[in-house]
Order: sequence, then structure tokens, then C-alpha cells
Amino acid sequence: MKKLSFSIHDQHGFFLPSILFVTTLALVVLSVSIQMYRNELEITHNQIEQLRVETLLQMGREQFIDDRNKNQLKVNPVVYSFPHGEIEIQYLQLEEDLYQLHNTISTIDGFSYTISHKLDFKTN
Repeated sequence: MKKLSFSIHDQHGFFLPSILFVTTLALVVLSVSIQMYRNELEITHNQIEQLRVETLLQMGREQFIDDRNKNQLKVNPVVYSFPHGEIEIQYLQLEEDLYQLHNTISTIDGFSYTISHKLDFKTN
């Protein structure tokens, strides 16, 4: 009869430390993977929000240019509503073709951003 391996059939805990080590390592790897996934979701959400803000800024700027070219700027500030949020533009005419714009952008997720810049109609 063959002699059975000592380490396989010994019930004094020979395998217990190695099993605990492997199990602990697996749980640490799983925990780190879950945390990395949560971080990636947060980063993706922030990038989508930034894209929405930039899109709203460009759409509001172009609508402001169209309204100015059609002489439809009657109130200050001007508010434009779009599907992903709204933009409020307070403007100050510095020269005939130069405006200072103060944009307040509110997205549908409740975030609010403020951006100021000059708009020169000579270059547009």
C-alpha cells in the first residue's frame, strides 16, 4: 500500500496559513478593484458634466451672437434654456463690437458654473 502524503492528510492546520493568505489576498484584490471601479465612475460623471458645461457655453454664446446680430438683445441678463440646462449671460458692451460676457451655467444635475470672457465681433 502506498504511503499517503503527510501534508494532505494532516489535520493539524498545515494548510490553514496558506489558505488564509490566499483568501486575504483575493479579498484585497477584490476590494481594490471595487474602489477603482467607483473612482472610474466618479471620473466619468465629472467628464460628462464638464462636456455638458462646455456645450452649454458654446450654445449660449452662439445664441447670443445670433441675437446680437438680429438686434434682439433687449434685456440684461439674457437667459437661454437648453435640454441639458440653462445659461444666463450678463453682458457689458465695452465698445461697438466688443462685449464682456459673464456666463452662469446651470446643468440639469444641479451644478452651477460661472465663466467670464470677452467677445469680439470683429473677429467672428
